[in-house]
Amino acid sequence: MKPLKFNKTFAWDICLKCDYNCFYCHANSGELPQASPQTILKAWQNVFDKYGKCKICITGGEPFNYPEIIQVLEGLAKNHFISLTTNLKSDILPYIEKLPRDTIEINATFHPERDTLQNFANKIITLKNAGFKCEASMLLHPLFAKEALYYKDFFSKHAIHFTLSKFAGTFNNLTYPQSYTSQELYVFYANLQPSLDTPCADTACNAGIAYAIINYNGNAYPCSASKTSLGNLFDGTFNFYQKKVKCESIFCVLNEKQY
Repeated sequence: MKPLKFNKTFAWDICLKCDYNCFYCHANSGELPQASPQTILKAWQNVFDKYGKCKICITGGEPFNYPEIIQVLEGLAKNHFISLTTNLKSDILPYIEKLPRDTIEINATFHPERDTLQNFANKIITLKNAGFKCEASMLLHPLFAKEALYYKDFFSKHAIHFTLSKFAGTFNNLTYPQSYTSQELYVFYANLQPSLDTPCADTACNAGIAYAIINYNGNAYPCSASKTSLGNLFDGTFNFYQKKVKCESIFCVLNEKQY
């Protein structure tokens, strides 16, 4: 099956509330959107009217801590494709069972310190049996790197696709992803991930042209490394760049320039 094509891709931190409260995560300060669900859905309708069908990657925090998540998901699915990142702490099937299966994919994030492999895999299998596309992923934090290949083999035996994402931050006075060891790099590359050290300083890319970050209050940015505002999605001031601009970061931390 050919990968789906979208005019634009958005990464939307729908809220910053998460029950896991992981020490290495910045997205757990508790904030929820101030805009009403009606205002939020109107904003995404405007995106559709202007750009057509887009891919909306909903992250957090934990999206299912947003009280109006069902209303928002059902509204988005009418015009857009949803990529939903969740830790699967709660049973999400009742929230999404009414959604057409071709409108959503689920990225389930495994937290080794919070759940067992088998229990987590069972949740994914339940969603797949219900007709949803669901894959597993894990943050390659230095604490968990030694077990990553074992996790990959486990998920593979259960026919669950597994990927790793980069840890961007500091741990034990080291800065990541630049400080990954050779063994940790092997684990990352063995999972066929994009380059960890792709230089992008002064490189013009698609961030801000075909891709944008939206925070819980609607503020928009070209990528996670940029502090340049693209306006606010919820108040109608959002606009993409008219042409590519040079990147503000030394490295492409999340490989956002692929879009």
